[in-house]
Amino acid sequence: GGSLIFFEDGTDFCNLMKAPIESVCCPEQIKELADPCIICPNGITEGEDSAAGVDESTCGELETTSSMISAGGILCETNKLAAYACCPADASSGSWFGESIEVTNPCTPCPNGAANESALVLYPGEEEEEEYALTCAVQLAQVSSLEEESDLCMFTRTIVQQSCCPEEANPCAICPGGVSDGAVIPGDEEEGETLCSEAVESVMFLDANSETCEMTKGFAAFCCPDDVQLTNPCSICPNGVTAVEGLDFIIGEESEPMTWSEPMTCDLAVTLSN
Repeated sequence: GGSLIFFEDGTDFCNLMKAPIESVCCPEQIKELADPCIICPNGITEGEDSAAGVDESTCGELETTSSMISAGGILCETNKLAAYACCPADASSGSWFGESIEVTNPCTPCPNGAANESALVLYPGEEEEEEYALTCAVQLAQVSSLEEESDLCMFTRTIVQQSCCPEEANPCAICPGGVSDGAVIPGDEEEGETLCSEAVESVMFLDANSETCEMTKGFAAFCCPDDVQLTNPCSICPNGVTAVEGLDFIIGEESEPMTWSEPMTCDLAVTLSN
């Protein structure tokens, strides 16, 4: 099977990966989102081919991709940064850019306070003697200037909790039973392979319930496939390929490979993904 079966159906990552395939191989099986992510509600004003400033995409490409994920999530909020380049009139300010905003629901990683206010908050890769590390008292005061539901609060919450109130922490765990000996995550020619042990450690600062953690669970396909237990795995064309051209219909072109690195048939794409 493919790595998509390691994601829950209906998640943003599942939707992003299967949409290009289903639109060709079984278009009637595509599920419309109740509240899709919209970057430019009043339309792109700076040109479809303009650089969006997100994921090396054009404004038109990102608008299409974003329509496949739900509004309100971290992926959508990240993509909405493209509004500054694609439709400035629709861009909204917020904590991403450091503007002064009135906080109505402060970010509170440790609702019962820190176990030790003088303990240092250490980010991934930092050591105890880190010169610029902040104490729990200072860090908790800083994050209180963020909204509880903001992206920055989400990204700092688990890190702060692990140092200041570990009983509150719910870190992202890809392989709770440990990774297979010598397991690696394959990469492209530029990045090369990544050790599973390093990948697992790098996501522990994410909250287990975050969409970003959900996206990293694809690592399990390479690092600990036996540990994955999903209630509703991501599935492409669950009722089979229904394209008029049939199983041998070619998806993608050399100039527009979309999700896949090279063209393939509907039958092969669905087989590799399920």
